[in-house]
Amino acid sequence: MSSLRTRDVVREIEGSFRRGAERGEFRLVEYSIQGDHLHAIVEADGPEALGRGMRSLGSRFARAVNRALRRSGPVVRERYHLVVLRSPTQVRNPLRYVLLNARRHWAKRRGSK
Repeated sequence: MSSLRTRDVVREIEGSFRRGAERGEFRLVEYSIQGDHLHAIVEADGPEALGRGMRSLGSRFARAVNRALRRSGPVVRERYHLVVLRSPTQVRNPLRYVLLNARRHWAKRRGSK
């Protein structure tokens, strides 16, 4: 698959996320699009809302990627990793990871050349 960080793919993903980021019981808080995966921090009002929201998010993501790349078929290979964040520090660390992840990958690529 092509990189998820191409202009067309990012544009489609971000447009789709804007339209579906807030679904009452489920909220997409932050995300970071990497070359071959996505990091997301979400909030949900319970396990059922989380499951429904993640299915919706996965569907939106797959449709956006397929639209941008003019292809069809599965995009999401794995389920999400669930970590319940209960304190400000537990929230800060993943936020830093998600928001600074692209910078870290970029620095790795620059160092390996």
